[in-house]
Amino acid sequence: MKDTIVTPQDHRDPETPVSTDLPAAQAIGSKGAARRRFARTGLAGGVIMTLVSKPGMAMTCTTTSGFASGPNASISPGASCSGRSPGYWSRWTGEWEKAGLSTETEFSKVFSCGSTFTAPLATQTLLEVVDQDMGPKHTGKSKGPKTNIDQDNVARHLVAALLNARSGKVPQLPEREVMEIWNSYARTQTYSPKKDVVWNGADIVIYLKSTMM
Repeated sequence: MKDTIVTPQDHRDPETPVSTDLPAAQAIGSKGAARRRFARTGLAGGVIMTLVSKPGMAMTCTTTSGFASGPNASISPGASCSGRSPGYWSRWTGEWEKAGLSTETEFSKVFSCGSTFTAPLATQTLLEVVDQDMGPKHTGKSKGPKTNIDQDNVARHLVAALLNARSGKVPQLPEREVMEIWNSYARTQTYSPKKDVVWNGADIVIYLKSTMM
């Protein structure tokens, strides 16, 4: 039987209600499906894994190296987290202060932007970066540029990851490693979570989404 790869979609915010009138299997559909991850680890690993979160507000998360190690990472004991998505942080801007960040801070003041690849992001605010989809379907409704400068939305998800790290929502991905991921991606458009495993932009986002509701 061939393995099935399902690309994770952007999560609903936890405030979005799920009807209790639906049968149980349907009622958990939107959130349950969003929390199950079927991903291929990088260009070198080729390992299929499933990460299933805990019910309720907490999920089960793992480190980058644990995620790259395969299915056993999904059963790490006590690895709870409650990371929020880029969509959440773009709407609930009042929560930024708790993370010690300002929505008006320029992206380049926090994330290194010394390469040609990252230059278009430099003068955008953190809110502009987290608020917009820079991929092929970007509509240009936000204040940021309308070009596809970050088609996998790595910067967008890393801003959310930084907010999650600073607010203690995802201890498995500390601020130090958020910066390591960005610095590597800004230079090479890849990140290596462990020896012999290399993630491209899409792989990085798959991992980051696994830490977010």
